[in-house]
Amino acid sequence: LLGTALPAAAVTGPAASFAAVRTDKPPTLDAALSDPAWEKAVVATELQTVTTQKPSPFPSRFMLLYDDANVYVGMTLKQSGAPVTATQSANDVGFGLDDFAGIGIDPSGNGGQVYFFMTTPRGTRCQQSTESARFAPPWTAVAARTVDGWSAMMVIPIKVLRRPSAAVQT
Repeated sequence: LLGTALPAAAVTGPAASFAAVRTDKPPTLDAALSDPAWEKAVVATELQTVTTQKPSPFPSRFMLLYDDANVYVGMTLKQSGAPVTATQSANDVGFGLDDFAGIGIDPSGNGGQVYFFMTTPRGTRCQQSTESARFAPPWTAVAARTVDGWSAMMVIPIKVLRRPSAAVQT
């Protein structure tokens, strides 16, 4: 997670990284992403599908903010012409059976320790870490169906993102 500022819009691909935008007031926990705080977020588009390792055939928009306590991720995912699969209701069970979207965070900056947080169209959560197979920190996700897909918001506590002691985290 980087702390330097970028313009409020960024286009990224599978190997890109970009700076988060600090917020003074956390956005309201709302899958509709209607809080004005999101207007200042860095935005990522033209993303890659994890399962195929190819550009996503559906347009998506990811927004990122942070404060002293959390990383906030807002996502809008269009699936026009494709059904939204959302059957799972238990966290950490049946990962990959439903549609999902998420974020990978590398606090080391070099791939040394990576965290993945994913949510489904129902707000069901799953996480992974290179740190431990038992990685199961407290974090929050909410999601809602939209006319042409779904949207979600994730709140990830910064304190669960460890970094090597020699690394400077900003």
